[in-house]
Amino acid sequence: MKSGVANIGQTELSAPGVAHDPTPAVPLRKIPFRIRPSLRALSLQLLPFFILFSFLYVLLRPLTAYLSELGLEHADVTLLHLSRFLRAMLLLELARRYYNNIYSFSKRRIAAHYGRLSTNYRVSNIRFTDIREIRVEQSLLGRLFHFGTIQIGTASTDQFEVELRNINLPSELLKVINHQRTIVSRSNSQSSSSND
Repeated sequence: MKSGVANIGQTELSAPGVAHDPTPAVPLRKIPFRIRPSLRALSLQLLPFFILFSFLYVLLRPLTAYLSELGLEHADVTLLHLSRFLRAMLLLELARRYYNNIYSFSKRRIAAHYGRLSTNYRVSNIRFTDIREIRVEQSLLGRLFHFGTIQIGTASTDQFEVELRNINLPSELLKVINHQRTIVSRSNSQSSSSND
């Protein structure tokens, strides 16, 4: 697999290194991989602004025609430039939100990199063996368009340490996380029993 961001839809039928697993086969991804927020989710978040800007353009169009009749020839061009500027700003904000957070999965841990394109950058790491609670949250639009948020917590705090926001197919990623937790816990129990 190439390095970079992989799609959740890529699956394999069995995990390497796991033999005779009595649990049902879960569609798995090759570890390590990285994911980014869903473009569908981010686009739906910015859709109200796009609708507002389009509505303002339609509303201001007759005003610019009236101002052009009064002798202000550049009013129409100014509105066109303003419209293009606002659309470009929306696209830039969409790109910033898409590249701002990235979630990395290794064989033993999950790392969430928040704010890569903002002033506050932080990285939250959580090992698969430390995970005590996983919550999947999806809005109605999230269920329709297959995106949501996975919150992961440990026993060390009451809050969730890692939040995978606006990701594609959160239920499929939850299966991958749970399966990897099983693999890691089995390898830890086998290594501790071999040490005895």
